[in-house]
Amino acid sequence: MASIKALAELVPFKTKHGIRVKIITKWNAATGFFSHKKSMLLGDAKGFKIEATIDDERTLPDGIILEVGAWFEIYNFKLTRSSGFIRPTKSRYQIKLCELSVFSKIEPLNESYFLCLTNFKSIIQGLSHSMFCIDLCGALVGVFDIEDIEEEPAEIVGSMTKRMKFSLINIGLTQIKCVAYGRQAQELYDLWSSTTANTVICVLRLWRIEWGQDGFQYMTNTDFSEILFDHDIPEIKDFQSRIPKNSY
Repeated sequence: MASIKALAELVPFKTKHGIRVKIITKWNAATGFFSHKKSMLLGDAKGFKIEATIDDERTLPDGIILEVGAWFEIYNFKLTRSSGFIRPTKSRYQIKLCELSVFSKIEPLNESYFLCLTNFKSIIQGLSHSMFCIDLCGALVGVFDIEDIEEEPAEIVGSMTKRMKFSLINIGLTQIKCVAYGRQAQELYDLWSSTTANTVICVLRLWRIEWGQDGFQYMTNTDFSEILFDHDIPEIKDFQSRIPKNSY
């Protein structure tokens, strides 16, 4: 049987081995007007993350469902150079799953959420590259009402989307402005309008840095961004434990 390689050890044209990975998140990536491909973020036991793609039309073997949170051993895949102006990881490569790929579901190798939190001040100071999406953890403040706006660019003339502006603050009260669009805006609105908590802590996973002429403007979501509110996430637990009484 082929050997197992860590994701960081993968080399193009030398992929006659397997990998053991967790599906961290999945999304549909636009490849043109009305055209999409299935993409996912994979992570291994060492914490390395890499993007993978699979054709929409491909039929998986019976009993194999590539569900978020599941771990798989995978063989027979291609490794290509990463591309795109906005990327979910800093890996130079991405995995292309094909009709010859073999999947075996395995037991979890760890319980990691695969988060890598970015320092708020480093974003404001321009120390984080805008090509790579980042993770943030903080308390919600300055939350605006949800809005209906015209989508830009729109595949259909006059199509609308949701927008919601808000800010995150860290323990040191450094504030980061954020703008959520589409499904993320609706999810945030539903949570915010129904919560009775005095402080709402969340993680923004894989959000994009928006720059302007005067520097940092705000964080915003992409096709693969998420807002996580799970109280069991270690980063949220840690943030909660460090909040001084009567804060926010």
